[in-house]
Amino acid sequence: MKISDENTGKAMKRIYRPRLEKLFSYKTIMLIFVGVIINIVLPRIVMFLKLPLYLDNIGSVAVAVLGGVIPGLITAFTSNFMGYFGEPTAIMFGALTLTMAGLAAKISERGLLRRAKGFLLMWVMMVAIGGAIGSVMGWYLYGKTVGGTIAAPYVFWLCRHGMSGFAAQFVGDVFLDITDKGLTVIAVAAVLHFMPVKLRDELPLSYIYRCSDEKLEEEYNKDKKAFTGMSVFDKLVDIVAISMSISAVLITMYEACRFVNEIYVYDHDAYAMFEHITKLAGFQFVVIIMAIVLASWLIYRSLKQPIDHIVDQIGSLNRVGSEKWLESDEWRNRYVVNTKDEIQVLYQSVCKSELSICHKISSLHEDENT
Repeated sequence: MKISDENTGKAMKRIYRPRLEKLFSYKTIMLIFVGVIINIVLPRIVMFLKLPLYLDNIGSVAVAVLGGVIPGLITAFTSNFMGYFGEPTAIMFGALTLTMAGLAAKISERGLLRRAKGFLLMWVMMVAIGGAIGSVMGWYLYGKTVGGTIAAPYVFWLCRHGMSGFAAQFVGDVFLDITDKGLTVIAVAAVLHFMPVKLRDELPLSYIYRCSDEKLEEEYNKDKKAFTGMSVFDKLVDIVAISMSISAVLITMYEACRFVNEIYVYDHDAYAMFEHITKLAGFQFVVIIMAIVLASWLIYRSLKQPIDHIVDQIGSLNRVGSEKWLESDEWRNRYVVNTKDEIQVLYQSVCKSELSICHKISSLHEDENT
């Protein structure tokens, strides 16, 4: 497949991350709002009907598939934060919900949900995270008791047939999640299929589902030529997230050790320690997510956005040509980077280089004509 060599920098934004101009549009914000409502209301309906299901991730996963990583994480975080007031231990499972939303967004960004195997992959990953890892967390979080989840009927049945408590809880939770996450994936597939095309096209990841396979492959190949690793934006956000997560884990471990020591010395209630650690971890979780969202926005505005404009300007020069560049609308209406830092110096150097190249080529043409 022949690929034209034009503005390869823009390819980075087309495949590996959502269209940033739509990321904070009012329709994306409304999508997040609807996703949070679904995450809160649907589980309560299921609980009222006494069904052995959760269905508490449909909103997060749907938003992540249509809006990308950041809208998906915001939806998952907001839902878990609101659920924290009703059940403090729910905040401990927030990391699993965020992980599922992030993975769903990445699967969608790669275009895998254009085929049935993409939904199958997402289903398996969600069962592994929510069912397997969530079961182990719940086992220790609820004091190694059997039947601490809505999978209790399956767990008790397995225990009566000779299975150990931990194994019965694990198998019961995974079995329940196979059904629960399967319904979640089916619901997301239905949203993608039945959502009005006009509305879907206004969302960040809409381009993946409206272009042909050949066009998607062409853009993907362009992107591989232009960009083979993580962007500076992704690296900086990862550094912030990892640093804050490590700090939170160390603080929680310190508090846990301190309370364990007080229990042995002063004979305090063990449940009080558990409640304190849960609240501390929940508070840190909220602070970490808010800090990551704020840091992402600041990094985008101060670093990524001006760098993208510089890359786009260079790509426009390649497309228009140096002979017509100084008279083109792209040059006259160019975005002026004014960050008052090294990026502004880089932008000014790029502009000077473009002017120098254009003048030299113009001089060469004049010499040739002479």
